[in-house]
Amino acid sequence: FNGSFGANSTISNVMVQHFECGAWIEDAQNLSVKHCRFRNNYADGTNLASACRNSTVEHCSYRNNGDDDMAAWSRVGLGVNVTYRYNTSELCWRAAGIGFFGGKQHKAHHCLVIEPIEIGIRIDASFGGSAFSSSGFIEIYENSVYKGGTKQNVWNNSYDGAIYVTLTGAQYDIPNISFKNIDIIDSKGNAISVNNYNNSNKKLKVCFENINVDGVGKHNVGNNGLYISSNVNGAVFIKNFEYKNVTGSNIMNRSAGSTKFVFKEETAEHDPCDFAGYYTVTVKPSLAVMGTVTGTGTYIENTQVTLTANPKPGYAFEKWSDGDTNP
Repeated sequence: FNGSFGANSTISNVMVQHFECGAWIEDAQNLSVKHCRFRNNYADGTNLASACRNSTVEHCSYRNNGDDDMAAWSRVGLGVNVTYRYNTSELCWRAAGIGFFGGKQHKAHHCLVIEPIEIGIRIDASFGGSAFSSSGFIEIYENSVYKGGTKQNVWNNSYDGAIYVTLTGAQYDIPNISFKNIDIIDSKGNAISVNNYNNSNKKLKVCFENINVDGVGKHNVGNNGLYISSNVNGAVFIKNFEYKNVTGSNIMNRSAGSTKFVFKEETAEHDPCDFAGYYTVTVKPSLAVMGTVTGTGTYIENTQVTLTANPKPGYAFEKWSDGDTNP
C-alpha cells in the first residue's frame, strides 16, 4: 500500500508480506487501517507519514519486519493525531516496534511489542521534516514491551533501551512526550534510555508515570532501570516507578548537575507531565574550593526555598551576589 488514499478510506482484513513496506501512506485524512497482518517485509510495517491526520491503525499484527513496525514520520508536512492501538509487534529486526519522528498529538496505546531485535518504542528527532509540535502531547500509554533493547543496531549505532528517547543527531526539539502505564519486561539492556550521545544542543521534555520495570541487562549491555546519558538538555519528570530484578541502578542520571537539565521525581500530588510552573535555582560559590551551597534544585512556583552557604575551613561566608547577607 503506497500513496495518499485521500480522505475517509479504509484498509481492512488483508495480509501483506514480502514487500519493501507493508504500507507507506502520506497525507491521508481520517484513514482507518484495521484487522491486517504485516509480516516479513523488508522495511516498515506501516508508516503513516508526512501530513497524515486523524488516522488510526488498530487490531493489526506485525511480525519480522525490517524497520519500524508502527511509525509516523512527518517527512513532508506535519502529521497530526495518528493513533496506533490494540496492535501486536513481534520480532521486528530493525529500529522499533513503535516509532514517532516529529508530529503533533500522536498516540500509541494498548499495544504489545515482543522481542524486537533493537528497540521497543522510540522517539527520535534525527530525521528531517516537520518537528515535534509543542502543542499538546505525544501520548504513549497502556503498552507492554518484552525483551527490547540492544547494544548496537544493524548500522552499528548504539541503541540500548527498550524505550529509547534520543537527542542524538537531533534536528529539532522533543517537547511534551508522555509515557504512562507501561510494562517493560526482561530488557536486553537498560529498560529506558534518554540520551544525547553526540552533544546536540536540542532540548527535550519527557514525563514517565506508572512504569513497571522487571528485568534488565539480559544481554549484558546496560543494566539500569532508567538511564539518562550525559549532555541531555531539557527535563525528565517521573512518578510511580516500580523496579524489580534491576542489577544496576534504578536510576542512572549522568546529566545530574548540569545547568541545562532538570530531573524531578514527583510526589503523589503533582502531575509529572505538568511542566509549567517549575523554576530551577542555581547558586554556586565564587570558587569551588571555598565551599558549597545547599538548597539548589528545581521547585514548583511559590515554593519557599532555603539556601545555605557552607564555607570550607579557612573561608567565611560574606554575601550573596545580590548583596543580601542573610544566609
